[in-house]
Amino acid sequence: MKLSVDRIVEGIAVCENDEGEILKINLSQLPEGTGEGSVIVFESGEYSLDKESEEERREELFDLQNMLFGDDE
Repeated sequence: MKLSVDRIVEGIAVCENDEGEILKINLSQLPEGTGEGSVIVFESGEYSLDKESEEERREELFDLQNMLFGDDE
Protein backbone atom coordinates (compact mmCIF):
# COMPACT_ATOMS: atom_id res chain seq x y z
CA MET A 1 0.00 0.00 0.00
CA LYS A 2 1.30 3.45 -0.94
CA LEU A 3 0.67 6.49 1.21
CA SER A 4 1.50 10.12 0.69
CA VAL A 5 2.24 12.30 3.71
CA ASP A 6 -0.05 15.32 3.58
CA ARG A 7 1.15 16.98 6.76
CA ILE A 8 2.76 16.32 10.12
CA VAL A 9 1.05 17.59 13.25
CA GLU A 10 2.48 17.08 16.74
CA GLY A 11 4.40 13.94 15.82
CA ILE A 12 1.58 12.43 13.76
CA ALA A 13 1.87 11.98 9.99
CA VAL A 14 -1.48 12.54 8.30
CA CYS A 15 -1.34 10.32 5.22
CA GLU A 16 -3.61 9.59 2.27
CA ASN A 17 -3.73 6.30 0.39
CA ASP A 18 -4.53 5.87 -3.32
CA GLU A 19 -8.24 5.46 -2.53
CA GLY A 20 -8.34 8.84 -0.75
CA GLU A 21 -8.59 7.38 2.76
CA ILE A 22 -6.84 9.32 5.53
CA LEU A 23 -4.57 7.50 7.97
CA LYS A 24 -2.77 8.92 10.98
CA ILE A 25 0.56 7.30 11.83
CA ASN A 26 3.01 8.14 14.59
CA LEU A 27 6.05 9.71 12.98
CA SER A 28 8.24 7.49 15.16
CA GLN A 29 6.92 4.46 13.21
CA LEU A 30 7.99 5.90 9.86
CA PRO A 31 11.46 5.90 8.29
CA GLU A 32 13.93 8.63 9.15
CA GLY A 33 13.65 11.47 6.66
CA THR A 34 9.87 11.24 6.31
CA GLY A 35 8.31 14.65 5.78
CA GLU A 36 5.42 16.42 4.13
CA GLY A 37 5.12 15.18 0.55
CA SER A 38 6.95 11.90 1.24
CA VAL A 39 5.63 8.74 -0.38
CA ILE A 40 5.60 5.77 1.99
CA VAL A 41 5.17 2.10 1.08
CA PHE A 42 3.81 -0.37 3.63
CA GLU A 43 4.87 -3.93 2.84
CA SER A 44 5.47 -6.99 5.02
CA GLY A 45 4.65 -5.00 8.15
CA GLU A 46 7.25 -2.30 7.48
CA TYR A 47 7.21 1.26 6.16
CA SER A 48 9.80 2.46 3.65
CA LEU A 49 10.31 5.65 1.65
CA ASP A 50 9.61 5.51 -2.10
CA LYS A 51 11.82 8.31 -3.41
CA GLU A 52 11.10 7.48 -7.07
CA SER A 53 7.33 7.81 -6.67
CA GLU A 54 7.80 10.95 -4.60
CA GLU A 55 9.85 12.58 -7.37
CA GLU A 56 7.28 11.55 -10.01
CA ARG A 57 4.45 13.10 -7.98
CA ARG A 58 6.42 16.32 -7.44
CA GLU A 59 7.10 16.59 -11.19
CA GLU A 60 3.40 15.99 -11.98
CA LEU A 61 2.37 18.72 -9.55
CA PHE A 62 4.99 21.10 -10.92
CA ASP A 63 3.78 20.46 -14.48
CA LEU A 64 0.15 20.99 -13.43
CA GLN A 65 1.08 24.22 -11.66
CA ASN A 66 2.86 25.48 -14.78
CA MET A 67 -0.11 24.55 -16.93
CA LEU A 68 -2.56 26.38 -14.66
CA PHE A 69 -0.52 29.46 -13.81
CA GLY A 70 2.05 29.64 -16.59
CA ASP A 71 5.78 29.31 -16.50
CA ASP A 72 7.44 32.59 -15.54
CA GLU A 73 10.94 31.38 -16.38
